[in-house]
Amino acid sequence: MRTRIVSALALVAALGIPGMVVAQDAQPPAEQPAQPPAEQPAEPAPPAEPAPAAPAPADQPAGGGAMVDLSVEQQTQVKTEITALNVEPVVKIDFDISVGTVVPKTVVLHPVPAKLVTLFPQWKGFLFFILADGRIVIVAPDTLKIVVIIA
Repeated sequence: MRTRIVSALALVAALGIPGMVVAQDAQPPAEQPAQPPAEQPAEPAPPAEPAPAAPAPADQPAGGGAMVDLSVEQQTQVKTEITALNVEPVVKIDFDISVGTVVPKTVVLHPVPAKLVTLFPQWKGFLFFILADGRIVIVAPDTLKIVVIIA
């Protein structure tokens, strides 16, 4: 079979078919070492869009809200602002305290302070409550789902 391929390559080289280059030491494809395909030039990226004010939908719990990953410093700021309000903690809890849980309407909710809305504009109109153990729970106003829990 090698003889046929070499003969065919010699014939192509002798005929001088335009666009065909034949190497003198050509090997059949099965005997050639594997080479990675040549990289195709990347297409230019579409123009960047301005960043949205609120987190991307993947960062939000189902049904809306504004779940935020808070740094330790940000958590401290939230605790400082909310504990300064002297809000009565919720003592009796008969539901799961986790992100995405709907808070019953029997729980007394308070508006997130304006200073925190300045730090987290996506929390505008959001509500909160404090648990007896000191955890602060931020709640989406439209769904009453828990979006952030600060220990």
